[in-house]
Amino acid sequence: MMNRLFFVVMSVAALFANEAKSGDREAVQLSATGDVAAQRKVIEAKLAQPEYVELSKEGRAELDRHFATLESSPGDAQAVAGVNVVLKKAFSDSRLTCTFEQALGSNMKKRQCMTVAARKRVYDITQQTLQGREHNDSVHIQGN
Repeated sequence: MMNRLFFVVMSVAALFANEAKSGDREAVQLSATGDVAAQRKVIEAKLAQPEYVELSKEGRAELDRHFATLESSPGDAQAVAGVNVVLKKAFSDSRLTCTFEQALGSNMKKRQCMTVAARKRVYDITQQTLQGREHNDSVHIQGN
């Protein structure tokens, strides 16, 4: 009896956990057919969600340029494709990934979560720092 009750409670909890997850499984896309203004409102609402947190200022400006083109010439295939490319990139860059990393001097692993874009920024900064150190070390050695 107790096992059955535990199973039911866990099933309900899992159901609510899946329902509580907000977010899309894929990027919102602009359709070449249909009302562009209505679609833009839906897209703007989606951009305020965490799934698009990594949309850069340049990406936002590019979206605005493509939407301006669509206002002047509705159905422009290049502008529609441009909007969709920016939306897909922002969506994929904003995906949250988690790893378990062991802190120096500890046996405990800690969960580290960050977006794909943030992880890439950390990687790039680390590479630049290491390259700067290699350059400084070679200058120091040659100076001796």
